[in-house]
Formats: sequence, structure tokens, C-alpha cells
Amino acid sequence: MRPAVEPAPLHRVFILSWIMARAFTRHRPGGIMAYPLSLLIVGFSALRRQLYESSDGHGMVVFGRFRLLHEIIAGVLLALLFMTTLVLVVGNDGPRGIGLAVLLWLPFIVGLWQMNAGSLSATPTGPETPVGERWQVAALAQRPGTRMSALLLTRNLMGTLPRGAVAVAAADDDDLLAACERFGFTRGKGRRVFRVVT
Repeated sequence: MRPAVEPAPLHRVFILSWIMARAFTRHRPGGIMAYPLSLLIVGFSALRRQLYESSDGHGMVVFGRFRLLHEIIAGVLLALLFMTTLVLVVGNDGPRGIGLAVLLWLPFIVGLWQMNAGSLSATPTGPETPVGERWQVAALAQRPGTRMSALLLTRNLMGTLPRGAVAVAAADDDDLLAACERFGFTRGKGRRVFRVVT
């Protein structure tokens, strides 16, 4: 087992959010539009101490224990936060509040549209996933024009897992699915993959 890699410090969230936004979109304007959503995802992962940055600063990954109930609770809490904000804004300002609420939601909707976000909404586990302590690999992102540091970081993190642990992920597209299989993951249903640590 390798020595543990430390999670990224909170002050790196803005830079890593930009790396993710650019990696998950086709062009710079798309990255700009996706940045608010990326900031939400990366910031939340940093608060949970599941955000990791490569040593060269060009790659990142979200890596941590996967507990479906915790993921559902986190999603519900975020939705409640947005709904509360929406109700407060609309309730305090009538029609103008509705316009303001739409403006608050718009960056996240546009960001979701811009990002290749198929895997962001997919659960990485299913009935085919082996039983064991589950660890999720998500939001693997590399700064455009650079190579491999996010993948090497992920490999190092995987090396810290105990024997019998199950690494899980959801691939965004067929190319990433093939890369996961080359990395030793087994294909599950849809684009889910898993790897049992031996």
C-alpha cells in the first residue's frame, strides 16, 4: 500500500473547478458557461475532503468512500438549499423575484447543458457491483493540452485502498469506458465499471 495522498486544499477549488469545466466541455466559452456548476461540484467535494489534485496542478479527481445513502442525502440537501433560496426570493419580490430566481438557476442549467455530464448523473453502482467497501472515482479531469497526471493521480489513490475494496465509477462516454477497462476495471451495466483491489 502506498502512502496516502492528501486532499486538495480549499483555496485550490476555483482553479480545479476551471480545470473540470474545461475538461468536460468542448471549448473555452462552454467552459465559462459550465464553471458555476463545476464550482458547485468541486466545492462540495472539497468540503467532503474527496477532491485531489495532481502534483503538477494540471489534473484532478474526486475520490472517496461511496455510500449511496450519503449521496442521496447530499443531493436532497442541495436541492432544498436551492428551493429555499427560490422561495425566499420569489416570496419577497413577486414577479421580479421569479425573474431573479430564474437568473439564479440559469448558470447551473446552462452548465449542465454545456458539460458532457452523462456520468455526473449516473450512479456508479448496481446489482452487478461486488460486495465490499466501495470507493468512487469521479470527475477525473485533465487541463486541456496536458497529459496523464490525473490518471497517474488516480492510480496512486487506488494504490492506497485496502485489499478487497471495490473502486466504482461511471464512464461518460465509450472512449472513457474503454480506458477504464484498460486500467483494470470490469464493465458493469450501462457505463458503470468496478475494480476489486487484490
